[in-house]
Amino acid sequence: MSLKPAILLISAGVLCACNQTTKTQKQADSLTYKNPAVKSTQLLIEDFDTFFKRFENDEATYLLRVKFPLKIIYKTDGADADKVDSVKVIERKDWHFSRTKTKGLIVKKIYNSPNEMHVLYQVEDTGIHTVYFFKRKGESWQLDHIEDSSD
Repeated sequence: MSLKPAILLISAGVLCACNQTTKTQKQADSLTYKNPAVKSTQLLIEDFDTFFKRFENDEATYLLRVKFPLKIIYKTDGADADKVDSVKVIERKDWHFSRTKTKGLIVKKIYNSPNEMHVLYQVEDTGIHTVYFFKRKGESWQLDHIEDSSD
């Protein structure tokens, strides 16, 4: 007879322990869903303006974010603006970082889609008209190609 109360006590202890594990697991699960780190994955997608400032001013960022070989498409400006005159392909070893700080420089960012931005570079009274095409690759921006319609 003394064995039955001992078995009942052990069974009750096991049930309580199982219940406690379930309660602890529920608490852990609720913490997982409330963890702000889970929401921060949305912030990993790079903002274009932040990227572009680094791209223009930091050579390391610039070289990492150019798709090589880089294609430069030269187009005729005017009525037949879609006519391609020539295409030049530049390898990484032949490409040089250049800052875009020029007197009279006009820079216009043109939103094309969430994954594509165009940046127009013009210089007043010179006929320079160049568009840089940026595409989002994964969560980062990259210079895809350049179109030059300068005079």
